[in-house]
Amino acid sequence: EADLEKDRLPLPDGTADAITCMHLVEHLREPGRLFEEVRRLLAPAGRVYFETPHPRSLTASRRVPMRGEMITTNFYDDPGHVRLVTPLQLASLCRSHGLVPEKCGVSRNWLIAAAYGWYRWRKPSRSRQIAYTHFLGWSSYLVARAADRKQH
Repeated sequence: EADLEKDRLPLPDGTADAITCMHLVEHLREPGRLFEEVRRLLAPAGRVYFETPHPRSLTASRRVPMRGEMITTNFYDDPGHVRLVTPLQLASLCRSHGLVPEKCGVSRNWLIAAAYGWYRWRKPSRSRQIAYTHFLGWSSYLVARAADRKQH
């Protein structure tokens, strides 16, 4: 366990070939430390994948009740969300911490998104809501690589 806003992770430098940060950055008030640690931990050819709620999640319908459980669709449905982090902001954070953005976009599972065409006309269900969020493109992603340590 670690406080990603202030702690150093107990791992050796340059030992991670890949790091995945899914739905993490938007929970941090000060994400700089996370990016420092990602850079420190990545091996020279290492890559990092960040995924955050897409800005369009701000306008998605609010929580949808399904069989007694709430499904998060709007950014504000999760009380742990501190701030929306756009792909441009992710890229800027990466660059300022020695990471080189390579690719970004909307995260979707196209098979599930395509199923929304069928579910749309069915009664509300968990499957319908999940298909809708993939159709909407609820998350955005960014892939970055470690910059040459000599340059940074």
